[in-house]
Amino acid sequence: MKKNLFIALFLLFGFSLHAQLSQDKWWEKLHQWDGVTPWQSFMQLSAKYMGPNGMPVPEINKGAIPDYSYLELGGAIHNSIGDHTENGFFNLLYKAGDRAAFNVYFVPYEEYDMDTLTSRHTRNTRDYDGSGHSVGDVYLTAYWQVLKEKYFLPDVLLNFGIKTASGNNLEAARFTDAPGYYFSISTGKTIMFKSAFFKSIRPYLLCGDYIWQTYEVNHKQDEGLWYGLGISLNTRYFILDDNISGYSGYFRDGDMPQVNKISFTSAFDAFVNIRLLYQYGIRDYNYRSTMFSAIVNLNRVKSSISKHP
Repeated sequence: MKKNLFIALFLLFGFSLHAQLSQDKWWEKLHQWDGVTPWQSFMQLSAKYMGPNGMPVPEINKGAIPDYSYLELGGAIHNSIGDHTENGFFNLLYKAGDRAAFNVYFVPYEEYDMDTLTSRHTRNTRDYDGSGHSVGDVYLTAYWQVLKEKYFLPDVLLNFGIKTASGNNLEAARFTDAPGYYFSISTGKTIMFKSAFFKSIRPYLLCGDYIWQTYEVNHKQDEGLWYGLGISLNTRYFILDDNISGYSGYFRDGDMPQVNKISFTSAFDAFVNIRLLYQYGIRDYNYRSTMFSAIVNLNRVKSSISKHP
């Protein structure tokens, strides 16, 4: 009896080991890997062939620092042919006076599910079953208000940001495990209304540059023009915003993403407001995304604590 049990366990272990080895070797057989060429070179690390948070179009500025410091916490659902992704995100903006601010954006958790065609063939990933979870990149951005709008003069805002290499799961084409940086100048002008409901409208535009590291032997980095334009409608109870933005890399390998973002943000005089954003890709970004978040006014929180120590 014990002998039969030992044989059964041995066979089970052998089958499991064989399955694991086969699973580890499938990518090498599929791509006829020579064992020397870096496996990263088989992948295209561009917006078109990454997960939705791998090489996204950065959030564009409207020419002015927000009126208050805030903490935004939320989640997002992204869908494309062959890829369903869900993630949470953390977005903190801290004002340092009237002309400077600092921003931290982070995706602490991402869960994904890709089909075999997308995972193994379109993106050439090393992810056997095409599903799992990842930790994302941290984006650090500094802002400087060069001009404040007055009479016929618009707002003018400079920013400089860094994309860190904190994201993992490069082998599943989720995050690049490589740094990048970006800078821009944006401008906007508020046009006020004489209405109890419609308060103002604000057109804005941005122009800048986005540079990121690659794994190409002959080209260690890719870069391109970063651009965006949009318009915001401010009412008594909400803000409706619509913009088109993107960047244009010079490899032309799916590195020219362009997206349209439409958002609805409540504008109540409260500690917390909510934001609902819908985004869809126009070029080199195949996802349709829905994001929901709560925005905490840190200035109001600080004021409340000061009044009630």
